[in-house]
Amino acid sequence: MKSPVMQALIQCQAVKANTSPDKYMGNELDFSIEQGQVIALLGTDIENTNNWLKTLAGVYYPSSGQVTFFGKGSSQFTKADWLKLRKEIAYISKDINLLSMLSGLANVMLAANYHKIANPETVKSNALKLISQMELAELAMLLPVNMTRDQQLLFAIARALMLEPKMLFLEAPLVQFDDQDSFKELIFDKIRHQKMTLVVSTQDAQFIQSYADKVVFVDKDCIISFNNSNEFFMSDNPQIKRIIKKVPTL
Repeated sequence: MKSPVMQALIQCQAVKANTSPDKYMGNELDFSIEQGQVIALLGTDIENTNNWLKTLAGVYYPSSGQVTFFGKGSSQFTKADWLKLRKEIAYISKDINLLSMLSGLANVMLAANYHKIANPETVKSNALKLISQMELAELAMLLPVNMTRDQQLLFAIARALMLEPKMLFLEAPLVQFDDQDSFKELIFDKIRHQKMTLVVSTQDAQFIQSYADKVVFVDKDCIISFNNSNEFFMSDNPQIKRIIKKVPTL
């Protein structure tokens, strides 16, 4: 008996990212992302890599090709479809973007109240529970300016998780996070447990080895997808070899 074919959450067909021509002049991307996978994007230019990350998340339109989200092509999306997508795909940029005049708790509740996930009392109760699970309860009433960068990132992730997204996209989280082991244990294990799909831009070889189900490498002249991390580390691409050699964690 054949195992059922899993439908891709995101399918790229002949896609080029929405980036300036001097940043990328290479081939098109044909690639799929399935439920529960961890996808690592890395490259020689972090801005270029994050442009691809935004394109895969539907934050940017592709400059060419078609990105299909949950079985529907983005070119067919209505305004309601895009609003729904922003609940199903959470994107956290390197700027984090917590509102400076709101407490950590209020920031976590913000998106859930905007999308009317539940009544305000239930949203607050769920936010307090999530903050407690993420060991942030003592910081709940602090303003972002009084938090460390690590803590701000965790509150931004908690805000995203309040919407119960199917996918979480993160721009270079390991660069921003000082206590990387704690971050990996708390966030990645939680995501694995919930079978949430995680897509990150990173140059951390240890993370790629330990967590990545698929790897996408972006250079100015090409984009290469790998079905697993072993394929990535066995690549003969000279740019990939140089990146791996630069990373002391491997």
